[in-house]
Parts: sequence; structure tokens; C-alpha cells
Amino acid sequence: MRTLLFVVLSSLLFSTTGCGETGNKNGKKRISRQELIEINKMLVARDSLVISEYLQSQNLDGFSLTPTGLWIKVVDRGDGDDVKKDDAIEIKYSVSTLDGNVVYSSEQLGTKKFVAGKGTEINGLEEAVMSLGKGGKAIAILPPHLAYGLVGDDNKIPGRTIIRIDFDVVDLVAVK
Repeated sequence: MRTLLFVVLSSLLFSTTGCGETGNKNGKKRISRQELIEINKMLVARDSLVISEYLQSQNLDGFSLTPTGLWIKVVDRGDGDDVKKDDAIEIKYSVSTLDGNVVYSSEQLGTKKFVAGKGTEINGLEEAVMSLGKGGKAIAILPPHLAYGLVGDDNKIPGRTIIRIDFDVVDLVAVK
């Protein structure tokens, strides 16, 4: 599948060389902003299809799709108010690729503590925790643009990888 994606992207990039775009210092043609937008739309649509097929193949139901492209299933909303921006939270988590390979977990690395909405975590996780209160549990499927993007995390997650995060909010300290 990655080979096919590479071929499609390469074809798009090379097909733009005759489109009247001005070259850079090295004489190479640049891809236009509109072409990049179209490529991005194609990638987001492809990711959504892959996630839909994954959910079907795993018989997973009850997922909602947010406007940003996050797929989330709230297993238990938890107690009290939902997490809000600037709340200090602690989560137990398991991050895996869609093939089931667990790449990070709180069992290996300990719980994750952060302040919600500050941008210190990947966008998809920041968005997903806002759906829960203390004790809440959810499963989130993050397309690459909400996870580690084009380049990956420079460790265990390659670029353009869709990830699954199963998580529980174990502590929540609301901002006063």
C-alpha cells in the first residue's frame, strides 16, 4: 500500500513540472500551493478509508468521527465535568499501530501527565481527552495529521502512520 502511495505521489509531483511554475535556484520546478492542498485532501481521504476498513475488519462499532478527522469511541465518560483546557490530567494508555503492534504504553513507560490544551501532546490525543472526565475510558484512532504526521516520531512510529490509542483518565485536576 505504501508503494502505491509513493507511486501516486511521485506521479503527481513529476506531472507538475510542465505547469508553468517558476523554478528555484537549482532550476527545479516547485509544486504549487493548490497542488499541495489537493495531495493533502487525497491523503486524508485515503486515511479515512483505511480507518473505516480497520473498524469493519475488527468488528469495532460505536466510533464517532469528529470534524478534524479523529475517530473516537467513548467507553466510559467518567465522573464529573469533562477535561477542559488547562486542566492537569494523568492517563494510562496504550499506543499501537493498526496491525496491533503496541509501540508505547503506560505499562512500559508509566502514566502520562500533561496539561490539556497546551499543545504538548499530539493533536489527536489532546482532542480525545476533552471528551472524558476523571475515570473516563476511550479508544481513539488518529490519522497521521493528528498523530505524528509525515515524519513519524523519530523512534518507533514511522511517518504517515495511523495509530490507535486506548486510554483512561486516572486523574484530573481542574483549573479553578
